[in-house]
Amino acid sequence: AGLSINDSGRAEGWRAVIDSFLGSPIFGRGAGSGQTVTLRDASPIDHPHSEYLRILHDGGLIAAVLALIFIGLLLWNLRPRMAGKVRDPLIVGGFLLIVAALVLGTIENFLVFPSLMWPGAVLVGLGLKRSREELSGSSARVAAC
Repeated sequence: AGLSINDSGRAEGWRAVIDSFLGSPIFGRGAGSGQTVTLRDASPIDHPHSEYLRILHDGGLIAAVLALIFIGLLLWNLRPRMAGKVRDPLIVGGFLLIVAALVLGTIENFLVFPSLMWPGAVLVGLGLKRSREELSGSSARVAAC
């Protein structure tokens, strides 16, 4: 509507990454290549500023499908309700963390930032461990009946 939106150069970077991705959509351009493209073609930004575009560009459709499968499995194992009741807070926390990361991934790269990933990995790991304990405990109870 005639108003400029301050996207901090992201739109230009996204265009450059998408154009480069289209040259090798199946296998991608290789690890770290999204950063190279944005540095070269979209100054002043220095990385793609979208986790989804980075995965697509660097690993192609193959990496994107594998990432979707991985995320789907994480969300399934950390689903907040099971058998009609709320699960352990660690499980719910892991689920919510993944959902927040999925939202953040639209406008930022988070997998490359250890300050975000280490605490998140610990919480997701604890949630998965608790989920496994919950599932083995329920199967042990079923076997005892």
